[in-house]
Amino acid sequence: MMNVARIMGGTFLGQRSIREKWLVLCKELITLAFDGRCIRLLICAVGVSAPCFEALRSLARDLMELGATGVMIAPSQALRTDEQIVNYFGGAVEAVGADLPWVLQDYPLTLSVLMTVSVIARIVNAQTSCQTSKTESCSTFDPCTNAPCR
Repeated sequence: MMNVARIMGGTFLGQRSIREKWLVLCKELITLAFDGRCIRLLICAVGVSAPCFEALRSLARDLMELGATGVMIAPSQALRTDEQIVNYFGGAVEAVGADLPWVLQDYPLTLSVLMTVSVIARIVNAQTSCQTSKTESCSTFDPCTNAPCR
């Protein structure tokens, strides 16, 4: 009897400069070939951050139709204040629909947007469709204390 490992879920990130190629890639990732059989991931969140809410909405809906179980949204690189960040996520959720499960992505090293724990808590508490957060810290910022690392 063959021992088969189960894949419970996955997160797919990438640059989506060419929308059609991203959709094709995501369709292939959502259904994986394993040992000659197709298996579906139980949990699959795909990054949909885009320069405008209309593009974010369109991409999110298309990916959900392909079989994603949720989407991952990162803040726009232009955001600097706590209020701008909180308001951005409110607009993003309104754009994709409050019924669509999503993951908050915090990656300050690439995005140059620093979200404190209190800002993330405000977003998660205000947006009930947020399922979890994917938080990564850079070497100069401690997200737990909001203080520079030493």
